[in-house]
Amino acid sequence: MANRSCILAVDLGTSGPKVGLVTPEGEVLAYEFEATPVMLLPGGGAEQSADVWWDAITRATRRLLARQLAPIDSIAAMVCTGQWCGTVPVDRGGNALANALIWMDARGAPYVKSVIGGPLRIEGYAPNKLLTWMRLTGGAPTRSGKDPIAHILFLKHERPEIYRQTYKFLEPKDYLNLRLTGRFAASTESITMHWLTDNRDLAQVDYAPRLLALAGVERDKFPDLRRAVDILGPLQPQVERFDSFSRLVFNRRIGLHGRCHRRRGWRFCVAGLLQLLNMRAVVRVGACQGVYFCQGGIHVHQTIQKHNTAILDGPGDA
Repeated sequence: MANRSCILAVDLGTSGPKVGLVTPEGEVLAYEFEATPVMLLPGGGAEQSADVWWDAITRATRRLLARQLAPIDSIAAMVCTGQWCGTVPVDRGGNALANALIWMDARGAPYVKSVIGGPLRIEGYAPNKLLTWMRLTGGAPTRSGKDPIAHILFLKHERPEIYRQTYKFLEPKDYLNLRLTGRFAASTESITMHWLTDNRDLAQVDYAPRLLALAGVERDKFPDLRRAVDILGPLQPQVERFDSFSRLVFNRRIGLHGRCHRRRGWRFCVAGLLQLLNMRAVVRVGACQGVYFCQGGIHVHQTIQKHNTAILDGPGDA
């Protein structure tokens, strides 16, 4: 790996995070996996601890870097991807107030059905509400209760103290972004399944007051939106106060501290980090939750943007 740049990639899967070193061409040099439990609860509940996620990422990263497969200063970027349609309630300090409700959690179904319904229903939807959602978002909340908006309604009705204390509701990947940068933000892609944004102009996606009112939620409980290609912000020294992982990855020993920016882009993805257990890497446009670009490092974003999809075959199935 002498004189060769590489990327530190994190995939927060439901079974646990995978952390790997990957070349810009998509070659997986090595990875580490750390299992995390899912708590299945009565009534269709499915939760995971956000703190356990972070501890697992820390341990996997330490083991990976301890293998010394590449010089620390060759790590030119970092990318995060992971599970979608989850909800992490956080306070103003970025602390998780409760376990994350993940994509399997269906306890919000009664509340979302009430929101989408009315005196006259077609397949459970009031026609006027369905038309509003379809016109603005291109879809509508599902009756299953597994969308983030259903998670939030569940917390509002059954965990009102958590709802009141919540500063922002974040997707799992946006929670990782917060831990790495100290910024409360979502991309216009990661917020999609909340069904609260006007998506008709992809250059101007924003929360729609009409949809917030229909759902009965407040705008200030949701993160500001950024374009997927925006830089979320520099990795500032105060980020280190969050935990040892930020210090581990971005301090002077690693050589990246103060020189990286968090790009929210989805245009670069080491997808599923790769479903690494099958050893098949898929690099594609459309799934990533951000890359850190470092001064003097490779510009992965534009490189991958030139190729809509690249599949790098190896043993196993994607």
